[in-house]
Amino acid sequence: MTKFVLMANIVDGFESEFEYLAHYLCNQDVKSVCTVSHPLDRRSKAVTAYRLFIHGKLQKSKVSRRPHRPPLTHIFDFVFPVKFIRGDVWIAFNPVQAAIARLRMNRKALLVHWAIDFVPQKSMNRFINNCYRSLERFMFRRVDVQVENSRAALEMRQKLLGRKPAFEAIAPIGVFEADFVTPFLERLDTPKVVYFGSIDERNDARFVADVARQLCNTDPAISFHFVGSGPLAEMMKHQLSDLVEGHRIVFHGFVRDQAVITKILGECAVAVAPFLDNDKQFTKFADPQKIKYYLAAGLPIFLTDVPPNAQDLAKRAGCTLLTKQDGANMWADQILLLTKSPSEWSRRANLAFQVGIEFERTKIYKRTLGVIGTALMERSAQ
Repeated sequence: MTKFVLMANIVDGFESEFEYLAHYLCNQDVKSVCTVSHPLDRRSKAVTAYRLFIHGKLQKSKVSRRPHRPPLTHIFDFVFPVKFIRGDVWIAFNPVQAAIARLRMNRKALLVHWAIDFVPQKSMNRFINNCYRSLERFMFRRVDVQVENSRAALEMRQKLLGRKPAFEAIAPIGVFEADFVTPFLERLDTPKVVYFGSIDERNDARFVADVARQLCNTDPAISFHFVGSGPLAEMMKHQLSDLVEGHRIVFHGFVRDQAVITKILGECAVAVAPFLDNDKQFTKFADPQKIKYYLAAGLPIFLTDVPPNAQDLAKRAGCTLLTKQDGANMWADQILLLTKSPSEWSRRANLAFQVGIEFERTKIYKRTLGVIGTALMERSAQ
């Protein structure tokens, strides 16, 4: 039976793929799961947490206090926890942890780099960026299985680092079964349009505000919902105050409870995602999480052709590709046209829901762990 070791840097209070995968593995037929988490940034507590699960049950748990002034103190990730760790498969969620895993692990063990994002330029500081890339090259030469959340990210990282690992897998960040909501026509009675995500320049929130105003001014039955927070939120509330006061535009703020997010999305009829086209942002190389939540809720999506799977979503999930140059009026007109056509809306909503099922987390984990299992068997046979 296999022993897994998972290593990551995390932010307190935010669940991540690290915790989700650990929970999934604990419910599978594996001998042990060891998790080691370090602080990611200043929002995190100055501790390293070590936990060992045997056959799904917690056997050991230790929290070690440590110096904490990131990024300088990430060097202490190499020191904590001060203990010998055994594992057949080491899964690291960033290059730093992959390098640490390579130094700690047995030579016969398997090293998996499970990436959750990718950007060609990690930092605006040239020195920091070069140091990070050097560490990444060191790590990448020793990785047995490379896991990326999109084909575009996988190919770009291999091109940038000049190597292709023996095994590779695509594992988009998925959604849980509880996040799915079957689409129903009653959503069109008083149509709600939703934007879910950070309210900032990166997601072109100002343009979203223009679309929201145009929609509400054109159709008195429509309301627009912002789910999320960000640096532009207060300014947008002020600019849209007349519609906010009339409850035509609703700012829900940052919602931590996933069940509440699912409920809000499940009551909406259409979703928007006007990503900016910027080669330095991870959106260009990874399908964003909000897209998966939209699909799971059976929402026809209006988005820009920025995520690597945008064209595929337009073909298979009933999504509409537009550009910022089309203008807020065009976006509003296209959305209104869809909400006035129940049969077309129902067709596209069901297409979105069916494609969303492909992103259910257990399916993604089973497929990816299958690749890791094949690599482990090949290693054992050597």
